[in-house]
Amino acid sequence: MKAEDYFNGKSLYIKLFRQARQTYRRYGRLTGTFRLDELLDTEKQQLAAFLSVPAFRIGEKKRIRWSRFEEAYAASRFASEPLVEVMEHVLGVSFRTRSEIQAQQASNEDRFRQRIKSDFPVLSFLCDMDAWKPLYEWYTENKKEALDGLHAIQKAMTRLPEKLTRLPYFSHRITGNPHTFDLNGRVGKIFLHVLHVTRKREHPNGAMSRTEYYHDLLLAFNLVRDDIMNFASVNGLLAESGGKVHPMWRAAAETHVSWNVPLRHLLDVENIYPVHGKEVYLVENSGVFSTFLDACPNLPLVCTNGQFRLATWLLLEKMTASGCTLHYSGDYDPEGLQMADQVLRRFDGCVRLWGMDLDHYLASHPAVPLSRQRLLKLNTIQSDGLRPLAAQLQSIKRAGYQEAVSGMLLEKVKEEAAK
Repeated sequence: MKAEDYFNGKSLYIKLFRQARQTYRRYGRLTGTFRLDELLDTEKQQLAAFLSVPAFRIGEKKRIRWSRFEEAYAASRFASEPLVEVMEHVLGVSFRTRSEIQAQQASNEDRFRQRIKSDFPVLSFLCDMDAWKPLYEWYTENKKEALDGLHAIQKAMTRLPEKLTRLPYFSHRITGNPHTFDLNGRVGKIFLHVLHVTRKREHPNGAMSRTEYYHDLLLAFNLVRDDIMNFASVNGLLAESGGKVHPMWRAAAETHVSWNVPLRHLLDVENIYPVHGKEVYLVENSGVFSTFLDACPNLPLVCTNGQFRLATWLLLEKMTASGCTLHYSGDYDPEGLQMADQVLRRFDGCVRLWGMDLDHYLASHPAVPLSRQRLLKLNTIQSDGLRPLAAQLQSIKRAGYQEAVSGMLLEKVKEEAAK
């Protein structure tokens, strides 16, 4: 009988050999002691028999030196078979030191980088900036899936569209499957990673949500994920197309109709501005948006709908490029201040806070308790104009909302109009 056959399948030796592997990984040999606390009474009896000591002696100990086990093994009929090799066969894994593992890891990573450079030349630039690591993780988890996906991504990078194209259609054109580059799949996520590194642009800190950054990133390569349900709510604005006011915008303004402008359409117009003047008002909540329009049907107004979609960012970019001044008002909670902070920092010099101050906050009768987790969001506020309000929220620990001060906000609009 071979040593492997003797030890194989016995729970005692499986437990001991696993400890041995950890010891070997650290020291490169069996040294020190092994624990007995995991062993059952029957296993301790088996160990006592193997070591040729009384069972009660084993019961008295918490640890035993590996040298005792090696001596017993050397005295057995298996002495001619190297103990470490036997342990490897029983566990089905190799015994390696940490330095050996690290060296092997480095070797594997180097071979992977070389393969990227040889088999995927379009993606080889990733290897020069540590951007290959997400690809390697994918490769180690599922080699075939990763290689198939990388072939699809390389093909996509050589055939990026020259005009605006919807992502599913582009995906079908490249792979025959409209869902290959879906952003919730592994191929889609790696594709986004490659586009991100290609553009060499860091995620704007706090100025855009992750989802909208992905939309913006795709758009930089003429790809659109969703150009209909991504929209901005507007009122009293005009937009030009081909140097002329677009008839849809003119009709909406003349008939006092507020409407949702899809990203699809915003991409085709330019020079967005109010019917009169250059002042545009932004509110966070749709209820407040409607209330203001009931009182002022002609008010140049934009509703962010509680979040900033790519359509909203694009609208604001085109309005500020047309020389508009944005007056922003949001809820008096950490999320509302974060949104205001995003607008202030992204369109520095073009934004005025509208009721985002201590007086309006207190007038909103803040009553909703703020959790510690939500209050921590206030630490991200960078704009000087918002820091006093952020400090007040951290002190009172209550949220207030636009609805409570909508009358005061309208008065400020009227004051601005009278100037």
